[in-house]
Amino acid sequence: MIVESGVIVFVGLLLIFVKLPRRMALRLLGRPLALDLVVSGLTLLIHWGTFSGVMAATVAGLMTSGPRL
Repeated sequence: MIVESGVIVFVGLLLIFVKLPRRMALRLLGRPLALDLVVSGLTLLIHWGTFSGVMAATVAGLMTSGPRL
C-alpha cells in the first residue's frame, strides 16, 4: 500500500512538471541534485504526520531520482 501511494504521489508530481513552461522545466532538469532534494523535501513536508505518508513521500522522492541512478 505504501509503494502504491508513493507511485500516486510521483505521478502527481510528474503531471505538475509537465504543466511547467519548457524553459523552467529545462532549468530544473539542468540541476538534478537540487531537483531531487527539493522534490523529496517538499513531498516529505506535505505528507508529514503519519508513517504511511512519510513512506509515500520517500518512495516518490526515490522515484524522482530513479532514472539517474
